[in-house]
Amino acid sequence: MAPADYIQLGIGLILMVTFVAVLKQLKTVWKQLEIQNSLLATQALKDQWEMYWKTYEFISDAEIKEFEDFVGDYISEDLFKNKYAGNSQAIRRYIYYTKIYEYLAFFACQKIWVIKGLTYANESHGNIGSPVVKEEKMSRTLDAGWTAKWLADLINVQEFKDVHDYLSPYYPDVIRIINPQLELKKESE
Repeated sequence: MAPADYIQLGIGLILMVTFVAVLKQLKTVWKQLEIQNSLLATQALKDQWEMYWKTYEFISDAEIKEFEDFVGDYISEDLFKNKYAGNSQAIRRYIYYTKIYEYLAFFACQKIWVIKGLTYANESHGNIGSPVVKEEKMSRTLDAGWTAKWLADLINVQEFKDVHDYLSPYYPDVIRIINPQLELKKESE
């Protein structure tokens, strides 16, 4: 063998070693991406639970005062004057149902909802599981869990309806969840 052959063989070996090293590095990067995705899904699940448990926090007098000071941020002025002004218990209930509505808004950011056979897709968010809805082939089925019963009970509460009427323009994904339930309720009456 001539010296040029040894040089070519050496270059070939170096290229093969480099190729194997690059493949191992890609495998490591891929594993890191899987771990990061898993951590992201875990964080999102933790955030869902935090949002859910936030609905059970006590509504303080400071929150009621803030509600009364900034009525336009929570409710229409006319409805406040006619129904909630001066009634701290009614305001407390309204704030409570606002927290539940915000949880449903957070929850509505899921990829797919199946409600009474109607499917709604929200492709802008990941397919993150919910702590309160039964998993069925990467979809969220309200009929399968207590969330459907919870929502059916909520739409019978006037304060929740007031919250929905005021906040629904800000949460279009929640409209897709609640309005079909409201229509089903009207049909059954």
